[in-house]
Amino acid sequence: MPSYPTIPALRSGLDAQLGAMTDFTRRTSDAMRKFNELHLQYAQQVMQDVTDASRAIINCSDPFQAAAALASCSKPATEHLLNYQQQVFGVLSGVQLELGRSAEAFVPHAVSAAGAERSHAGNGSRYTPS
Repeated sequence: MPSYPTIPALRSGLDAQLGAMTDFTRRTSDAMRKFNELHLQYAQQVMQDVTDASRAIINCSDPFQAAAALASCSKPATEHLLNYQQQVFGVLSGVQLELGRSAEAFVPHAVSAAGAERSHAGNGSRYTPS
């Protein structure tokens, strides 16, 4: 295995970047999992609403009665859609907040690592393989 130069300041900066990217990836994966759960739940609700509306229409003997039955079935579907939208916005705002906090936690590490790299380069030091 080839030997690469090791600079503690550089290593610290790379570790901080790797930690930040790992945290961002974990939070993004959690958000995608939440979105998948919401989509599945909403799809199940839509299928149930369609089934209920179909049953209501099939059980009607009068065309005017079918229109009233269909109108009565639209209220639960609308409520499910509004609930879904609220949950999606909740996940989005939560992810935005979490990613912002992660970025705020990463910035001090990145600044200190960059300062250490700059001071190491300013010393005229040579890279030495470890």
